[in-house]
Amino acid sequence: MLMRRYFHGGDPHDVDRAVEAGAAAVATNPAEYYQPRFLSNLGNALWARSEGTGDLTDLNEAIDTFQRATEATPVTNPHRATYLSNLGNALRARFQRMGNSADLDRAVVAGSAAVAATASPGHPEWGLHRSNLSNALLARFDRGGVVADVDGATEAYGEAVAQAAPGHPNRPMFLTNLGNSWLSRFERLGDPADLNRAIEAGARAVAAAGPGHPQRAPSLSNLGNKLLARYRLAGDPADFDGAVEAMTEALGAIGAHHPLRATVLSNLGLAFLDRFERTADPLDLHRAREAMGRAVEVDVAPAGLRLRAARRLAEAIGTAEEPAAAVPAYTRAVGLLPLVAWHGVGRRDQQQLLEEHGASLGRDAAGAAIASGQLELTAMLLEQGRAVLWSELMNGRTDLARLRQAHPALGTALTNCRAVLDRLPDAGPGPIIGHLN
Repeated sequence: MLMRRYFHGGDPHDVDRAVEAGAAAVATNPAEYYQPRFLSNLGNALWARSEGTGDLTDLNEAIDTFQRATEATPVTNPHRATYLSNLGNALRARFQRMGNSADLDRAVVAGSAAVAATASPGHPEWGLHRSNLSNALLARFDRGGVVADVDGATEAYGEAVAQAAPGHPNRPMFLTNLGNSWLSRFERLGDPADLNRAIEAGARAVAAAGPGHPQRAPSLSNLGNKLLARYRLAGDPADFDGAVEAMTEALGAIGAHHPLRATVLSNLGLAFLDRFERTADPLDLHRAREAMGRAVEVDVAPAGLRLRAARRLAEAIGTAEEPAAAVPAYTRAVGLLPLVAWHGVGRRDQQQLLEEHGASLGRDAAGAAIASGQLELTAMLLEQGRAVLWSELMNGRTDLARLRQAHPALGTALTNCRAVLDRLPDAGPGPIIGHLN
């Protein structure tokens, strides 16, 4: 009941009490028949708290607890598949945080075992287990490029879709994920047939998520991205119009401060930039500036996404007009660098951030400032772009470092908060399934 109330109302005290109750149940009933269920409930509570706070300690403990639950459950027990699937989901969540490929391999193993344990299509969680396994396979394909992984993901997503009849609450999610797997395959292998299949699945996902459905906005956003990919490939104006229509409708289905809003606005701006580069219509550049400018100002969105939008907009303005006109967008992008770097970037992201933004952003911004005759601003932009990432990534004496030294708990809480804010909405690790009572 505490977990259900937490999911409904979001009161952190409820999930704290659920963790305490779960731990007490495990500690006081070590030999109980229901011990695996108690462990699973505790794992669910720990994972939910980690998702809310960004605390990696809770996520690590949730994984250990799910592992204990699976080991304590006989192979013939019908609940074992649920424990395995949740273990795989939590491992994939940790991979997204830490980038350790071993977690992804373990997630695939656990997900495969969950699927094997629910061989009958009549099992109530048959589709969910296949979708969760597919999420892990697709993440591993994106990381390593092994075609067998994306083919396995596509097959399992297809099975999940086939089992979810029209009206099933998870059908839009399964169809969206199926489309994403076809899109990933197209992006890696370049077969236009895969892109067409991705669009077909995306359109079916939108049709399955009617007005008011919680998956409608993500489904529309994903369909827009796929149509835009085909427009970039073939240049069909109908695909461009469909992409803009889907993204615009997605914006209308989410609130002004929804984290997905920045993603949709950024993609909408990129769509207009793509057409501007083909047609040189100044109205498209104006629309791109408006959409991407709004994306940058969504302060609940990941800082990295906002920075990329600001920089892409600055580059487009500088190319289409003159470097001096891009100064405001470049200044905004450079101003976001501390938000991207300060909170402790994981090692797997360090090289990417340095290569993508590092000194090059400050250099480009300074060039625009020189063109506008703002020499004082030039020095500031150049120095900030050069210094911020290096000092943060090399563990220099930063504001956060000083905070951690003086108040370790507060520093950790601040880092966890940023980790939560920086998580982009995606297919997610799958619903937390199992026995919460």
